[in-house]
Amino acid sequence: SRQALPIEPDLDLFDYIAALNRQEEANDGHPLAAVLIDEAQFLKKEQVIQCARIVDDLHIPVMAFGLKNDFQNHLFEGSEYLLLYADKIEEMKTICHFCGHKATMALRYKDGQPVYEGEQVQIGGDEAYYPVCRFHYFHPEQARD
Repeated sequence: SRQALPIEPDLDLFDYIAALNRQEEANDGHPLAAVLIDEAQFLKKEQVIQCARIVDDLHIPVMAFGLKNDFQNHLFEGSEYLLLYADKIEEMKTICHFCGHKATMALRYKDGQPVYEGEQVQIGGDEAYYPVCRFHYFHPEQARD
């Protein structure tokens, strides 16, 4: 168990984890076992490269979890570079809100209507985003054959 740290855009993850690892080894003789990152789509390119250095230079596994693409089907910056630099990618499958097929996209809703334009980041959950298949991304009002 450990306190979570919000990752600010200017945080150097390598330097932070290296210092924390030195502190842990000095305190109890054990290095950090792993680094867990949630909402990794919001990482900057430099931070993803820093994560790779944590794995390669400090020999600490980094497990990052996040979305691949936004509601306009553009890769998030963090996701783009995780796809390039990660040693292993595991997709967590989810199903379409409308038909039960594999969901590969996120459909943003506002006031009951699909939204295809706007800021990339809007905080919201089930009330604002539906996981959807490609068909229902483009045709949310139609039944799928």
